[in-house]
Amino acid sequence: IRTVRKHFVLDDSRFQIFVKRRLGLVCFQLKGGQKLNGELVAALNASGKIHLVSTEVKGKVVLRLVPCSPQTEERDVDFAWQLISQTAEKMLWR
Repeated sequence: IRTVRKHFVLDDSRFQIFVKRRLGLVCFQLKGGQKLNGELVAALNASGKIHLVSTEVKGKVVLRLVPCSPQTEERDVDFAWQLISQTAEKMLWR
């Protein structure tokens, strides 16, 4: 799941992988600035549907997706990425 799903980020020109994936951790950013990434994490967490953690690397806000629980299924990762993508789209068009 982790290797295949990393391609969601790679295939979406609105996002970029920030650091090399390690042990299932995918660190990515929405292109458009640090404030926008902070707002994206806040909006996703406020939805109550998924929980993302952000961190700061070299002064940049980075979103962290970790789909490595033994209970995580492909549909869970699909759902999370769909919500991330839809929320980003709304934010970019406001």
